Amino acid sequence: MVSYVVFATMFRPILGRIDTAVMLVGETGRFKTAFAAILFTHYGAGFSRKHLPDGWSSSAASLEQTAYLLADVVIFFDDFKLPQTREKRLEELDKLRRLLAGAADGVGRGTLTQNREMRQNVYPRGLIFLTAEEAPQGESTVARSIIVPVSEPLHGPDNIRRPEYNKAEASAHDGVYAETMAGYIQYVAQHFDKVTVGSEQHRQHIIQHVDHFAGRHPRTGAALAELSYGMRVFLNFAVDTGAITAEQAEDYWQNCISAFQEVAALQGGYVEQENPVQRFESQVNTLFAQGRIHLVERKTGAVPQDSPEMVGWFQNTGFGRDDDSNPQSHITRPGSQMVGWTERQGNQQWAYFLPRALYEQLQVTSFRQQQTFPSETALWSALRDAYLKRGLMRCEGYKNPKTGKTGFRKRYRIEAHGRQGQIDVLALSLPLGQPLSSGNNGISGREKENNSAETAIREIPPSMAQGASPEETGIVEKSATRKQHDGAISTESSPLSSESSHFGALISPEKTAEPVQKTAKNPQERPLEDYTTAEFLKEIFG
Repeated sequence: MVSYVVFATMFRPILGRIDTAVMLVGETGRFKTAFAAILFTHYGAGFSRKHLPDGWSSSAASLEQTAYLLADVVIFFDDFKLPQTREKRLEELDKLRRLLAGAADGVGRGTLTQNREMRQNVYPRGLIFLTAEEAPQGESTVARSIIVPVSEPLHGPDNIRRPEYNKAEASAHDGVYAETMAGYIQYVAQHFDKVTVGSEQHRQHIIQHVDHFAGRHPRTGAALAELSYGMRVFLNFAVDTGAITAEQAEDYWQNCISAFQEVAALQGGYVEQENPVQRFESQVNTLFAQGRIHLVERKTGAVPQDSPEMVGWFQNTGFGRDDDSNPQSHITRPGSQMVGWTERQGNQQWAYFLPRALYEQLQVTSFRQQQTFPSETALWSALRDAYLKRGLMRCEGYKNPKTGKTGFRKRYRIEAHGRQGQIDVLALSLPLGQPLSSGNNGISGREKENNSAETAIREIPPSMAQGASPEETGIVEKSATRKQHDGAISTESSPLSSESSHFGALISPEKTAEPVQKTAKNPQERPLEDYTTAEFLKEIFG
């Protein structure tokens, strides 16, 4: 898996701009840098694990300048690290975020000189490639990256180098890979309008393969389809020059598809880990379990009647009493913060959180864990988008009197013990994130009908709230036959055409130019098909 992704990474930026980054993540001693440096010698035999264009320890300005100068090539930054202190971690994450945002948007930070003159705007113009011991944090940062986990040493099992690894290292030192890249660039130049980014072949490849590599985030499929295009063009180059046969290319291509699908499945785990809704559920449930926050019964302000242990209460061991004679059945931990109310309606239990109080506790926990949460507004919006259609959240509906447009606010209004009048709360189904257990579809609005006279009330269709099929809801996904579970993709009964999963020549044979001649390091010239491209593929992929 690792070799196919890294190999495709080396050849993709030659074809034009790409707005993603690739990151090898694994514990120290996995030979991440050494392995990647071998493949990086496609850009020059003088490169090695000890001699790379730049390292992550450089300043943000230096990294940005390097990434701007190295256009249409791989930009290799080694050893991305997150320090232990919160301030330093945020600084490093911001440095990475700026690089990836610049690569995605094609725009860098605008700055001025002391004379108020505009400095040159710099941004990454190649494909950013990093090695790291831990994955980055932040939903947008993870979404803009293809994270490839390295679970075993890349040079061989049990710290014993495989013969293929030693041979590849020798070939890299001798300039074989650099010569391969030289031939590849000549091939691309000869077919420039047919294979570069924006060509019809490129557009068709992305359309046909984006669903093959789709994952939990919409960017994943497109990013992996772009990387795979580099592999496909290289295989066409190898076949057209006679280095390998079409049958061999088909085998490599099918292995490439399998490897990229595995990466897409694993990418789903990283995306889910940084998803603000998933983090919210995890953090709040942890705070309840630790007794740092609790909810009380909405009408009485006492111990919740249903499942008090789920919302921050613990069974009384005999020390707490509500009067001189009757021991309380449950108590809260010392210092626990009351962050809202709870009640059961029918078969469903609801939590009514005080938004500001809950967000404050989330911020405290995130600070201790050296992480960050989205802003309060962004977090509540994410919850609404994730929960409302599933019937797991109640919101107040509204109608714009001028435009007639309807929608849902993030808040819900209730009357609660200890508060005068109605108050704004976050109304969420308990337990957080679990499927709705009853037919309740989370009708949106205020608690009482007489308070909704000027509010557009709209129900969530029960079929959607109860997980009905797309046909029943009237919403049919573009690729409804593709199955997804925990980020894994099943391509059984794929809607893609049968040709899309096969290698296929990008350039028709009758239009293919004569084999490119390489420039040899020794006086004796050899045609391209002679200079071990086939052996080179075997060294990399086995």
